[in-house]
Formats: sequence, C-alpha cells, structure tokens
Amino acid sequence: MDKAWSKRITQIFSAGAVALSLVFVGLEVRETARQTQLNTEALQMAAYQDLIGQIEQFNIAMLEPSSAAVYMKLTDPNGTWDALTPLEQNQGERILFLLTRHADMAYYQYEQGLLPKDRLDSAVRPLVGGFVAPLYRDFWERRKANFVPAFQDYIDSQIAGL
Repeated sequence: MDKAWSKRITQIFSAGAVALSLVFVGLEVRETARQTQLNTEALQMAAYQDLIGQIEQFNIAMLEPSSAAVYMKLTDPNGTWDALTPLEQNQGERILFLLTRHADMAYYQYEQGLLPKDRLDSAVRPLVGGFVAPLYRDFWERRKANFVPAFQDYIDSQIAGL
C-alpha cells in the first residue's frame, strides 16, 4: 500500500506541477500579447506624429510669401500651368511633389499596419482636398506613374469621391 500511495502522491504532485506550469505559460502569453499591443500602438503614434510633423513643416514653408503665392495659384479653380512663370511652374511641381510624397508615406504606413484608415484619410486630406483645382489634377495625371500602383488606385478613388 505504501508504494501505491507514494505513486499516487507523485502523480498528484506531477499533475499539479503541470497545471501550475500551464497557468504560468498562459500568463506569459497574455503579457506578451499585451506588450505587443502596446508596442504596436507606440509605433502607430510615432508614425502619425511624423506625418503631422511633415504637414507642420509644409505649413511653415507656406508662410514664406513667394511659396504662398505659388500655392495660391496652384489652388485656383481657374488656374493653368501656362499662367505660371517657368520658376513658378517649377516651384508648383515641387510643392505638389511634397504633398504627394507625404500622402504616399501615409499610405505606406497604412499598408504596414502603422496607420488606421481614418488617420490615413486625414493625413492625405492636404493633397486630396486640392484636387478640385485643375493644376492638382493635371499634376497627378502627369506624375502618378512615379508612385506604386496601389497608391495610385487609392488616390484615384479619393478623387472620384470628390
């Protein structure tokens, strides 16, 4: 009886040890998932803050009178590229490339899971909102081949929704 009792006690302790180790593993998995979620949220916040910083820099650049004047011409609903001087055309292209690259980066961060859809839409608004102006649309049609097809499709769908 002593051997049977001893064997039974050993089995009970073994089962208890297995149960305790499973509880420990479960707690570790839960903590790892929590840390992963926190890390993801931190990356998303950093990505969005970077995009906001880019728009802030753009807005600061638009405080400079000659850049602001070109930007105003770009957003003119009756504007044409021919109405701009060669220098203004060059500056206008640079301004629109900046806005488009900003939107492209936001789209890339969205694809990587670093930016939710509502933040993507917000981040591309400075570009997409300008597509009511013919100079924006003309620029996009001439230059969109410089961007990946998925981004082209996204911007085209945003334009179609205007």
